[in-house]
Amino acid sequence: FVKRADLDRLLSYVVEERGTKTYRFGDTHHHLTDGIIFQPNAPYICGTDVNLLKWKYLDTVTIDVEILPPRANFGRGRNNADDENVLRVGVMGEEGTTVDMTRYLRLPPSERHRLEADRHENGSKIAEVGFDPTTGEWYYR
Repeated sequence: FVKRADLDRLLSYVVEERGTKTYRFGDTHHHLTDGIIFQPNAPYICGTDVNLLKWKYLDTVTIDVEILPPRANFGRGRNNADDENVLRVGVMGEEGTTVDMTRYLRLPPSERHRLEADRHENGSKIAEVGFDPTTGEWYYR
């Protein structure tokens, strides 16, 4: 844990190597990093803690989405035949509700195939995805 006043010093140990960011402190402390978690001086809360702030480098911003079950007749009546095979995703809303994000988050076919292969292997209902502002496309992490 580092005090806010020491944030500049902490970030000075982060180096970019082959497209990834690595925290390097001496010969024994090094690991990949995608950002910083700011937390109050309070006991750890398992699950969602509204008092935490997770700051990430712009090129590493991702979100966790829940893979939702297919909906009957989803995409019917549209011109895009791909809509029938759309991967439905949601995020957690207020009071544990699920917010359907399907119309905002479309993975390119190659990314969707990777996600589906991983889901088939591990049965996960949660996927980590990010948005690449340079290409305008979502990707599966």
